[in-house]
Amino acid sequence: MSKRDKIMILVMIGLVILLLVKSLVLDPYQVENEAEEAFLTYVEKLVDERYSGGLYGTLVQIKVVNITEMSEREKSYKDLDGNVQVTQGTYKAKIRKYILGILPYAEESILEGVEDES
Repeated sequence: MSKRDKIMILVMIGLVILLLVKSLVLDPYQVENEAEEAFLTYVEKLVDERYSGGLYGTLVQIKVVNITEMSEREKSYKDLDGNVQVTQGTYKAKIRKYILGILPYAEESILEGVEDES
C-alpha cells in the first residue's frame, strides 16, 4: 500500500467520523418553547402516520432537524389544483430522512395546518 493510499484511507475515515458527528449530534432539533414542543409533537405524529411500514423505522429513519416561524409570504401555498391557499399556522418544520440514522438522503418541509405538503 502506497503512502497516497494510506492518506486517502485516513481522509475517508475522518470524513465518516465527521458525518457521524453531524448526523447524531448536530442535526437533532432542540425545542426552545412550549409552542414549538407542541408543534414538534404534531410533526412526529404526522411523520409516524405518513411513513409507517416498509423500510421506515428499520433501515430508514426520519428526524426533525429544524423548526422555524413562517413569514407572511410562506403562509400562502398552491394546492394540487393550482389554487392559492393560506395556512393559519405559525411554524414550519424541516424533516430529514436518513439511511441507518447516519446518511441523509432526502429532506422535506411540513407546514403547520397543511397535511399534504412535501
